[in-house]
Amino acid sequence: MTSGDPSGTNGRSIYWRAYALFSVTVVALNTVNMFTAFQDRPHEPWVIAAVQESTSAASAVAFMWIAFVAFRIAPPDSRPVWRMLAVQAAGLLAFATAHITGFLLLRMLVFRLLGIASEFDLADRFVYELRKDAFGYFIGTAALWAITRLYAAKPSPPPAGPMK
Repeated sequence: MTSGDPSGTNGRSIYWRAYALFSVTVVALNTVNMFTAFQDRPHEPWVIAAVQESTSAASAVAFMWIAFVAFRIAPPDSRPVWRMLAVQAAGLLAFATAHITGFLLLRMLVFRLLGIASEFDLADRFVYELRKDAFGYFIGTAALWAITRLYAAKPSPPPAGPMK
């Protein structure tokens, strides 16, 4: 049963399906990144990579709603194309800014509580992190678009002729 929403189900249902998929994917990717960091930086205490990757995952999951709002305003197949591109670019910048600032603040808090010195130059790292966020944002938007198509309402069969 649908609510009449063009996606075939209500927006909240799509959001929570996408949220679950996005969360599992982000946690899996950040876990792989954490184990890669263990291998690449064996001289560094393991807790540093664990904090870096877990704060990134927590921040990304916390701010996924920004991408969803941009998607609802202008999905990839919406017209005019310039409007969709502008909304998605603004969504990407808002998401990346929130994600990067969020994980930076979380890292500063956790490292301070653990008594570990840390430095993170936001201006220096923003473009680097923005590129990674852009890749994830566009993959996530494509996945959200696919989910809306997957759960779209199927056309009803034509009526079976007049009843006698």
